[in-house]
Amino acid sequence: MDYLAVASAIVAVIGATIAYWSLRQERRLAEWIMSYSRLNAAEAMLADYPTLLRLHGITDEMLEAHGVDVNEVVYLLRSFRAGQELSRLRGSNRYKLTPYRETMLSNARVQLIWREFLHGSLVFQSPFTAAVNDYIERRLAEEAS
Repeated sequence: MDYLAVASAIVAVIGATIAYWSLRQERRLAEWIMSYSRLNAAEAMLADYPTLLRLHGITDEMLEAHGVDVNEVVYLLRSFRAGQELSRLRGSNRYKLTPYRETMLSNARVQLIWREFLHGSLVFQSPFTAAVNDYIERRLAEEAS
């Protein structure tokens, strides 16, 4: 038996497997970049055309009733969406909020905008949103006690 030929065949199979896996990962990343770029462009339009928020069930009256400016909603949407998409890219079932995000979420106004305007209408369930909701619930419980 020619051990060199067997070893060469094994190395070739391993190389082909790695190349296939790498190509799949590269394609997945390219698809994500394209999708996120389009999503980001669409959400950027909300700042220029705030009436588009009505397509998501958010009216001027709702914003006014909560004393919230459309720019605050759009800024937080884009910030939270970036966190959510990073979470999806990493593929983790659990997401740990960064100190930056925790500081942001400590603000009662940010919590209000998250609950009333973003979660469920513009940002949907994911490990990231679960982490955000858990953090807000903990903060509210701490403040109540």
